[in-house]
Amino acid sequence: MEALDFFRLESFKTLDLPIPALPPYLPQIRFKRALKGHLIEGIYGIRAKGVVGKRHVRSAAEVRKELGLSATQLLVVLLFDEDEIIERLYEDPDRVKALAAAGYDLVVSASFSVWNPRPRLHTLRNLWRSIDLCIALQKMGVPTIPRLDWQIEHDVERWIEWIEMNPTIRMIGLDAMTCATNGWDEILEGLALLDESTGKRLRFLINGPSVESRWAELFSIVEAERLTLTEAGPIAAPPTQQEKLEFGVTYAKAFGPRYKSRVLKQRAAVAESAARAA
Repeated sequence: MEALDFFRLESFKTLDLPIPALPPYLPQIRFKRALKGHLIEGIYGIRAKGVVGKRHVRSAAEVRKELGLSATQLLVVLLFDEDEIIERLYEDPDRVKALAAAGYDLVVSASFSVWNPRPRLHTLRNLWRSIDLCIALQKMGVPTIPRLDWQIEHDVERWIEWIEMNPTIRMIGLDAMTCATNGWDEILEGLALLDESTGKRLRFLINGPSVESRWAELFSIVEAERLTLTEAGPIAAPPTQQEKLEFGVTYAKAFGPRYKSRVLKQRAAVAESAARAA
């Protein structure tokens, strides 16, 4: 049993590294050259798939060059993606070193899969690995925020104790992209308990919610100025009928303009939802 007692959070000490200010809505990009010339925001998120390849970790300089971003436009790596992709970071420690040297402005630690009915030990192991990766990157000088998750109230209580041990933690990441059909209520309940118990001092970056009803629920728990929402909607959403009429049979070639327009609309919608909740 002693060999299984690995989930001791007191052994993980976070470092005080500067974290860039994040907007209420963080648009996500993909490594698609069609976006070049249409990326006007000051900061973008990029998922693990665009960074952690099978043989190569793409640097921030490479992303900026290929997508036409300036040196002043910040890039946040969201290590939220398919298991096959983020597992590469544990299969080869050299990839972690390469990510640390890649020059990104912020990294959100990996969302190793946590869901029922997987065994409890599997859940704890993946939560442990996410924090382990976060601390490893921090020790290499990379501004990295922890990704937390929970299934039961005891998980949340454990995180609260860990955050109290580590006052340098100012922001945490949550991954709700797999909560389309279940798990959303557990996220809300855990978030409410975590935020209240930590004195409502933390900022939260939440990946996944893409509809106003869920934004409203989040804003009812955490003030808008402490929330950053991000999701893949502007990239993944199929063209609307209006876009088909506008671009005709060539709308697939208008990926960049469509993306730019959708980001602006989504950012405005998030702002409107936050205003209503205020």
